[in-house]
Amino acid sequence: MLDGLLAAIAVSLAILLKSLASPRLSVLGRVGAHDYVGLERFANAVTEPGVLVLRPEEPLFFANAGPLLAQVRQRVLAAPDKRLVVLSLEESPDLDSTALEAMQSGANASRRQRSRTGVEGFVLPFDISQQTRRPAEDPTMKQQSVWLLALAAVLVVGCASQKGPAEQAVAGTESALAAVRHDAQRYVPDQLQAVDAQLAALRGSLSKGDYKAVLTGAPTVNSAIRSLKYAAEAKKADAEAALAKAKDAWGPLSTEVPKTVDAIESRVAALSKEQHLPKGVSKSSLAAARSGVDSLKSMWSEASNASASGDFATAVNKAQAAKEKAAQIMRSLGMSF
Repeated sequence: MLDGLLAAIAVSLAILLKSLASPRLSVLGRVGAHDYVGLERFANAVTEPGVLVLRPEEPLFFANAGPLLAQVRQRVLAAPDKRLVVLSLEESPDLDSTALEAMQSGANASRRQRSRTGVEGFVLPFDISQQTRRPAEDPTMKQQSVWLLALAAVLVVGCASQKGPAEQAVAGTESALAAVRHDAQRYVPDQLQAVDAQLAALRGSLSKGDYKAVLTGAPTVNSAIRSLKYAAEAKKADAEAALAKAKDAWGPLSTEVPKTVDAIESRVAALSKEQHLPKGVSKSSLAAARSGVDSLKSMWSEASNASASGDFATAVNKAQAAKEKAAQIMRSLGMSF
């Protein structure tokens, strides 16, 4: 058991060392105004005319700096139209002095071979040539200066590398919210207002250049948008079910209520012509029924208008109220229903 574990650790270390010792070199292209990404992964990235931007995909150290510079020279020779070579070190949070000096030597060699390579400039995020030309300088101070320069370069490139993902995160969040805004505004407006506030805060962080806050906060906002979507969908499903139920109820009412109103109107007209009213029907109840017919017609008109506009829930409520009022009038006139 222990032997197997040790063997697995040894194999893992060997694979890691092999990977670190043979760094992959990517060619970068521009996406948007300032963001540079690998051309292999982003087909829409474009290269600047005459500029070759390269990035090692593994951290650099003394063992792989030489092979890396060899790859850089091969890339430069394979691209004779390039006049400027830029080496991005965003994947190298730590750099030892051997790697720094090797890259500086490679840059100097490339400049010396301008006639062969055609390269007029080789840009590194630091330059240690001044330090290496001061033998009398304190070694400790020299090492600190080199590390500070390297750290500054890493921080600058890291910040730039976060801007693109931060902008994409905000754009993706805006797109996701736009897709559900219509239903959310209709069914869960209060919840939509809260998500809008979260998105506004995310935009504020982006405008201030706080890309880390954007990348940290975007998943929370996206989660809120998903909850908003589910809530709107649930409310919409309930509304659609209620609408279907109202449509089913409207069918019989749209036939029954007008017939009842017509029957009451005919009964009132007939009783108004008689000298003696039937037992149980008084003059006051007949007068109330006469005015009640006008009220029924008005209620039915409102119900019909609601139905025509697609508001079947309101149409059913008004039709049901008219039906109940009609039943009361029919009872007052001694009519059966």
